[in-house]
Amino acid sequence: MDTFSKSSLSWILIGSLLFAGGCASNLGEPEKPAPIMQAQPPETALPSNKPVSEPTAAQKPVTLPPAKTKVKDEPKAASPTVIPEVKGQKPIPEPGKTEVKPVKPAPEPVITQLPVVTEQPLPAPVAPAVESIPVALDKMPIKIHDQWVVDSNESHCILKSIPVQMDDGQGGTRVTFWLTPGLLQFKTNSDIDLSYRGIGIQVDGGRSFVLESVEHRTNPQIMKQRQALLDSMQNGQSLRLTLGFWPTWPATHTYEVTIPLTSFGTAFKTWETCNQLLKTK
Repeated sequence: MDTFSKSSLSWILIGSLLFAGGCASNLGEPEKPAPIMQAQPPETALPSNKPVSEPTAAQKPVTLPPAKTKVKDEPKAASPTVIPEVKGQKPIPEPGKTEVKPVKPAPEPVITQLPVVTEQPLPAPVAPAVESIPVALDKMPIKIHDQWVVDSNESHCILKSIPVQMDDGQGGTRVTFWLTPGLLQFKTNSDIDLSYRGIGIQVDGGRSFVLESVEHRTNPQIMKQRQALLDSMQNGQSLRLTLGFWPTWPATHTYEVTIPLTSFGTAFKTWETCNQLLKTK
């Protein structure tokens, strides 16, 4: 083997050893990113009579530093606008803010317990006191408490009320309750029209008694319900008579009059005594 061959072989061995040593030293180190190689010009073949030299700085791998990422500047928060307070004036809310007023809770309903009211029955009507009045046929008529009059003739006794004034739409008329053994009527001086609705007799606002007929056009009377009406009158306080009159054109309404009954029980008893005396005469 010539001298050039020996020299080349020696250099090859030295390079192999250096390469093996570098690999061994890199086994314990962490793996590095692959180097970015720059393009190199094509190698020029070394003459066979020159030894192999170490790689130059241009041939060594170049490690680039990691690229820096530019962080954008965050926008700074705007400083709050300070509005000066004025005495006696409500504070003005900041722009963009809505003033939220606190909502007051609705008051709870107050439940008031009403007292239990027990319905009391209406008191029964108290019948007026009946007085006993002495009766003599030669001392007629007998006036009772300025409300009633008991009188007589040769055939029968009469019980009548003191006349009361009643409007009739034509200037007024006098009304008198008139009772005989065979008759119960109200004497007036005006023509009566029984075609009106609501006409009749009521005692203390109770039952209504219908007028049945009219005598001489001016005197409404009742016969079929006579005894029932007399019983109510003896226990009542007032009698209300409702009438319609003719002629009234156009027809308008009815008229009313009230006759007190506080002394009717005494007057009725006196009238019955008069009739008994008249029968025994």
